Amino acid sequence: MAMPTATPEPTQTATPPPTATATTAPASTGFIRILDVEAPAQVPAGMVFGVTVRYQWAFDGAGEVRIRGSFDNPDIPFLTRSVQSAGESSEYLDKFALYQPGQHTLVVELYGSSGGGSELMDRRELTVEVTEAVPSATPTSDVPAPSGGQSRSDRDIYDDFSAETFSWCVGADEIAISGYEDGAYFMHTLQPQYRTLCFLPVTFFPTTAEFDAWVPQGFRGGTFGLACHFQSMDDFYSVEIDLGSGSLYVRQRAGGESYPLTDPEWIDLSYLKPTPTETNHVMVACDPDLITVWINYSLEAQVSLASLAEPGDMALFVKGWEDMEPEGYKVLFDNFVAWKPVQ
Repeated sequence: MAMPTATPEPTQTATPPPTATATTAPASTGFIRILDVEAPAQVPAGMVFGVTVRYQWAFDGAGEVRIRGSFDNPDIPFLTRSVQSAGESSEYLDKFALYQPGQHTLVVELYGSSGGGSELMDRRELTVEVTEAVPSATPTSDVPAPSGGQSRSDRDIYDDFSAETFSWCVGADEIAISGYEDGAYFMHTLQPQYRTLCFLPVTFFPTTAEFDAWVPQGFRGGTFGLACHFQSMDDFYSVEIDLGSGSLYVRQRAGGESYPLTDPEWIDLSYLKPTPTETNHVMVACDPDLITVWINYSLEAQVSLASLAEPGDMALFVKGWEDMEPEGYKVLFDNFVAWKPVQ
């Protein structure tokens, strides 16, 4: 059985980049220099990851900064930013995926101009080690055949949790407990400000999921939801529901930072049942350009994505607030369905 994944919130898991020496070629009208480059030191082959650059500038008036990061690709376009006088900023450059195991060199270049031609002002190289890809969790021959309300294919899954047929996360430690209970699946977080995830036991990238969810009597002070388009702990989208306050939060996590997609961050839900112990039916569609949420078969929210999301894994999660009960926060799930469109 797979163990649940627990991470503190806010998650700050980006691996510090290897030490690199920056060289600065000052311009006659000012300077730009790289302060830091955030990139993983090691990634599995095919995993999508981001690169963030923090930099500083000083110009006599207005200036322009052009930034580029690439792996042996001179055709990658520059990001261009207009700046004034002196300051610092960070830029999330792009998403990368490397497929050949071994060492790859990331080159980050900063060009600057102020009233004249653009010139290279700083350059940094980092090495990213690419390892063999981690095999996907593939059903083996000893997985029992689906029975009753359970089925799984290469494009969908249905599970009423009447039996432990599929490899949902089952386990217990000081952070969380998860398993089967009374014909349902549960996730129970024991520590505040930890997000406990369980990835769907499928070999495809789901785009849509629906399920029933409720909180047992005596538990309060937490949230649950669905993560989708999941590339890594620093690169995913999530839909989070707080039954206690009757609210919803949709966000993107990119480059180790969280970006709210709902405005305000937590929006009121209109179709939830009055009490958290009642069963609510949740449906989430994670399209490449939209995330849509229905509660009890009624449309609650739809947010647009700034750029097309890469296909990725999907996971259920539960999180505890600081004021959760001493026993933790527990959510039960049932009648879970997830699928991807027919191509």
